[in-house]
Amino acid sequence: MFSKFNIQAPKITFILVFCYGWMAYNFVLLGASRIQKISQVKLPHSDGDYSRLCFSVNSKKLYALDPSQGAIHTWDLMSTKHQNQISINQPVQWNQLIAIDENIILMADSKGDVWNFNLKKKTLTQLYKQPMDDRDGMFMIFDQKSSQLILIRSDGSIKYLGYRGEQITNISRIDLKNGIERVAFSKDYANFATVDWSNNVNFRLANESKPIWTKNYKNGKICSLCFGLTKDLLVLSEIDGSCWGINTKLAQVNWKISCRPRLFNTNVSQDGNYIYVLVGSIRKIRSKTGTAAFHIHRIPDGQLVFQQKLKGDMPKALEVSPDGKFVAALSEGKIFLWEVESNLSEK
Repeated sequence: MFSKFNIQAPKITFILVFCYGWMAYNFVLLGASRIQKISQVKLPHSDGDYSRLCFSVNSKKLYALDPSQGAIHTWDLMSTKHQNQISINQPVQWNQLIAIDENIILMADSKGDVWNFNLKKKTLTQLYKQPMDDRDGMFMIFDQKSSQLILIRSDGSIKYLGYRGEQITNISRIDLKNGIERVAFSKDYANFATVDWSNNVNFRLANESKPIWTKNYKNGKICSLCFGLTKDLLVLSEIDGSCWGINTKLAQVNWKISCRPRLFNTNVSQDGNYIYVLVGSIRKIRSKTGTAAFHIHRIPDGQLVFQQKLKGDMPKALEVSPDGKFVAALSEGKIFLWEVESNLSEK
């Protein structure tokens, strides 16, 4: 049959393999073009001296704090308009912002005190004053489901504060051994993970001091950890650029992604298929163009599907909106915002 057309069978095989390979290659390229459906959103007044930011609960607004002005700025994400600038008459250093409803932002200062800022009334009131002997480094989380404010201290203490009507109603506490350097809660707040000062990762039930499991990661310094869409995935990020996907049920590594060295922060996309990464550098002599950048890597193969340079060398914050449609970052006081389209989750 083949001799009739003067074509040998091995050549036919080669041609077929080549054609199928070419089709597969184009399919990969097509897929890559689809997953890069993320676009930067230009915000007015985005270049300033911003130090903290957060999204509203309904993902319709973005709030950012500019300490040089002593003010909180608000943007409407649907129209991308700068809505207002509200002054805060309190000369303290703010470490964290959390929007808990349409008009309320909780703010933590450098002393560990928590404040209640009412955007509608433009009033700032002290919600919780930390005892003088309990002012180690703090991280603040708000559990919307149970209306609890969670205060995590570097000494290993975790306080659960009931919140009703802009007031604290009750306080409970647990104490963990070996202190806390990093912490992350699952999206349903049923579990949380910590990294202690010995680089041990501990996975626990909420309100429980005894860990379900403990693993030591001696490969590198863990700079960030976060949960995926469910509590079954915990992502550990090392400062050298390695990201580990941990199956929390089995306490084992499911995948490893190698990103650019010098990670600053990471987060996981709403569908759990991508990891958002802030990279940069720490050095005495900085480049003129800057080294800070925002990357998106696909899970689990680590393919880089999106990258954009940011201002400066040391990015500061990375936030994902509750609905997963927006990602915001801070670098050298400037706000960067991206809108994630639905096609990003397609493979």
